[in-house]
Amino acid sequence: MSDVQFKGTPEQLLNAAGEMLSRETRATERAILQELVAGVPFNKLTPAEAERLAMLIEEAAEVQQIATKILRHGYDSFHPDDPRTSNRQLLDGELRDLIAVHILMMERGDLDHVPAEDIPPLIEKKLRFTHHQER
Repeated sequence: MSDVQFKGTPEQLLNAAGEMLSRETRATERAILQELVAGVPFNKLTPAEAERLAMLIEEAAEVQQIATKILRHGYDSFHPDDPRTSNRQLLDGELRDLIAVHILMMERGDLDHVPAEDIPPLIEKKLRFTHHQER
């Protein structure tokens, strides 16, 4: 595994990671990171692994948030402060961020690479349990 090791004090690590976390999840992830810098936690995650998981959680939450807005207001609606960016564009951006973290986690050895030929059967499996999707 090729984890990048953080160089700095535990407080610097906490501050750097904390800046990346959303306000909603910051308290939980900060507590986890404090446990990490205090010693080896029971889960044996490195600080880099824990940070990548925090990034994944944050991006997944952002996808969930914009998907909920789309359910309420539609794909083509927009925030009044930014009428040039539709909810569809926001969702696309958040999904790209989530995919980027997924790829980062695969590159760093946290997750196995998914062969392209494995994707169609996964899509078919998801479609079996839908009511309104064409196959």
